[in-house]
Amino acid sequence: MFPRLVFRSPGSHQCQGGTYAYASMADQNEFDAHLADGWHATLPDALAPPAPKEIAPLDAPPTRDELKRKAAELGLIYAPNITDAKLANMIDAALKPKG
Repeated sequence: MFPRLVFRSPGSHQCQGGTYAYASMADQNEFDAHLADGWHATLPDALAPPAPKEIAPLDAPPTRDELKRKAAELGLIYAPNITDAKLANMIDAALKPKG
């Protein structure tokens, strides 16, 4: 099975209307590391357009990361094990006009 090639696009070689690069892998560890770094096991996979990203509905609740970013932006201090709902309530309270 080894040595074996991995591919990525763009690169200096041309094929099927795209460009690609390739590298030879000596063992499974090297192969796995390159796949994790954006290389592909086959040339068609490397040349394929990226899959469209899924867009969350406009009414979707904020993600945990979004809540944490907003809390940091507002300078809020909270326990690491706070629930998303309680963190959202803290953010809402901090955003309400005072007075």
